[in-house]
Amino acid sequence: MTVQRKYKKAVALQYNQDEQHAPQVIARGAGEIAKNIIAVGEENKVPVMNDENLLALLYPLKNGEFIPESLYLPVAKLLAYLALYKKQTPERKFGGESFLS
Repeated sequence: MTVQRKYKKAVALQYNQDEQHAPQVIARGAGEIAKNIIAVGEENKVPVMNDENLLALLYPLKNGEFIPESLYLPVAKLLAYLALYKKQTPERKFGGESFLS
């Protein structure tokens, strides 16, 4: 999940490599909706990430939409990073990393 607390926007992604051809937006919103997306993610121990640049690229996508090929690399970096650190520190919150470079 990618969040932008400063602007109160959030995008939640889902990816099952055995069933999906690309990560899919499963929730997006601003204000109270963003707050709820983040809260649900945290309650379910879904890693919450803060990357304002990636959020700016993901936020225009609609719920149910798969990410475009142009975002495959940064989202793959995000997922790999989260998988690695979730194994090491399951309760860690992430922030400040950029996946666009």
